[in-house]
Amino acid sequence: MSTDSKWRRKPLDTVVDIITHVMLSLILAVFFRWLTCGWTWPVLAFMSGIFIDIDHFIDHFAHYGMRFNLRDFFKSGFLVSGRCYVLFHSWELIAAMWGLSLIFMWMTPVATGVTVHILTDYCFRHRSNPKFLSLFHRWRYGFELEKVNKRLIFR
Repeated sequence: MSTDSKWRRKPLDTVVDIITHVMLSLILAVFFRWLTCGWTWPVLAFMSGIFIDIDHFIDHFAHYGMRFNLRDFFKSGFLVSGRCYVLFHSWELIAAMWGLSLIFMWMTPVATGVTVHILTDYCFRHRSNPKFLSLFHRWRYGFELEKVNKRLIFR
């Protein structure tokens, strides 16, 4: 296990990340409100675009146990463990949700919210390693950050 703090983020980075996801989810909600004139799809799009981040809590508790420290959470302090699970942040989840949306129409705004969230993370944090957002890729390398990040897409 790495105790190296190079994986930690500045708390302001996390705040900016949250604000970005909230704003984009709000734009999606407005779009779906305009499209459907109802409230179900806008709420689903908004909630899925934000609550996908619940998996960051899973990572936090996996490292720290049931102790919650807001400062460590905003610094992504769990990353000093050298592992990152973020189980819901994956290309595979997007594919599954879009597949489900072909069967259940109400999954369309959920799939859209998750897709926008993950594409935003890709554009701002994982552009150099798109495979990081593959759950299978992370699982294959034991969710170890060093191994996952060394396996760039062109290798």
